[in-house]
Amino acid sequence: MKRALLLFAGISLCCAAIDGLSIRLVDAAPEQEKSAGQDFIFKTEVHVDLLLHALAHMDLGDDDANLYSEGYVGTILKEKQALDLKADLKDRLDAMKEVFISDTGMGGLRMIDFLPFYITDYKDFIGELNWLATDSEDHHKNPRIDSFKRYITRQEQREFIKALSGILDEEYRTFYRDYWKREQERLADVRRQFEGFVRTNGEKLFSPVIRKELEKMFRATFEFSDKSVAAIADYITKL
Repeated sequence: MKRALLLFAGISLCCAAIDGLSIRLVDAAPEQEKSAGQDFIFKTEVHVDLLLHALAHMDLGDDDANLYSEGYVGTILKEKQALDLKADLKDRLDAMKEVFISDTGMGGLRMIDFLPFYITDYKDFIGELNWLATDSEDHHKNPRIDSFKRYITRQEQREFIKALSGILDEEYRTFYRDYWKREQERLADVRRQFEGFVRTNGEKLFSPVIRKELEKMFRATFEFSDKSVAAIADYITKL
């Protein structure tokens, strides 16, 4: 089950979200200090949350990959208005979302949702997005990043990623970097309570959620039958 929790963290972008900030579980490496029984380390990372922040502004309708949240968009709008900042993130993403929606082949642009989980910081995240947006056939030094390239084969995909990279970078520099820091401080106590709760009750409570999210991801990303999707999700949740 521990491996299933780790896989779920990558597949659904986070294990949990509190007021728009994700908390994910990562396997505690042998060289990392950990207390007895601590098999996971809880992490919050700005580049992961930045992508979630953007996806929450892009309404994909009935698409299984839709993470749009009208309530969250409204909250961010008020934050930006209070700072006298331009609030055009939703409009900019809406202008290009049809490329994402129509990209229904095996993998494709939907694989970008998982990219930040293989990257350690914001600077590298933007850099890897820009690398994916090129038509270069050179291999990446990181095999995991290199594996994303096989899903990006068309020019319209590369143009979408390049535009997304620019939008994310501007959003980060003008608003999200400072907003994220403030939210980390505000939610520090809630995060500690969540960590304690998961360590005590996580496996029992999250197993049904993991299965649901796995099935949703496989349907949105791969051309599997409903029977195959259910079988794969059942196998993973029993690991």
